Amino acid sequence: MFDPMWEAVHRGMDWSRHADAHLIELFPPYLKALDLGCGTGGNAALLLHKGYEVWAVDGSKTAIEKTLQHLPNNKKLHTIVSDFIDLEFEKHTLDLVISISGIDCVSLEEAMELTKKVAVWLKPGGRFFLKMLTDPTDDNLVRVSTRMTGQNELSVLFSEFKTEVYKSTIMIEGLKASHWIVTATPRGEEHGGDG
Repeated sequence: MFDPMWEAVHRGMDWSRHADAHLIELFPPYLKALDLGCGTGGNAALLLHKGYEVWAVDGSKTAIEKTLQHLPNNKKLHTIVSDFIDLEFEKHTLDLVISISGIDCVSLEEAMELTKKVAVWLKPGGRFFLKMLTDPTDDNLVRVSTRMTGQNELSVLFSEFKTEVYKSTIMIEGLKASHWIVTATPRGEEHGGDG
C-alpha cells in the first residue's frame, strides 16, 4: 500500500531526479521497461535516452507530475499513479523492470506478490533490477524507508528468480546506508531456464 508520506516528500524535493549510477552501468538497451517507484523520473529519463519505451509508476501524484515536467512530450513515456500491487501487465510484455528503493515502500507480503507478478510480466530473458535498503545492522545506518530487507527475506522475495546479489554501502548526510543490489531473471521453462 502506498505510504502517503511520500506525497509530502515529492512536494518538497525532487527525490530520484537523477539516474542511479548502478543502472547506467548494467543494462544494454531493451524495448520495454517498467520503473516501479519512479520518483521524479531520473531513471525513466536514462531508460528513455537508451531507447526504451518506459512505464513510470509511482503512488505519488506529485512525483508523476514532476516526471512529466522533466520529460515533457515524450511519446515513449507512459506514467501511472498507482499502488504497485494494483498494476497489471500482460504476460511476457516487459524486457526490464526496475525498482530503485521503490519496493522498500510496500510490506513484505505485497513485495512477494509483486515479484511473482513481475516474473510473469517479463519476457523470456528479461530482467528485474532492484536496489533495496538492507536491514540495519548497526546504529549508524539511516532508516529512510518503510521497510528494510534482511538477507533471509531475499530468498523469499525472489523464489521465482535466478538472482545475482551484491551489497553496497553509501553515505547519506553523514550516515551509512546499505543497499542490496539485485539482478533477477525469472525461473521456469517459459523463460528459457531450467529452474
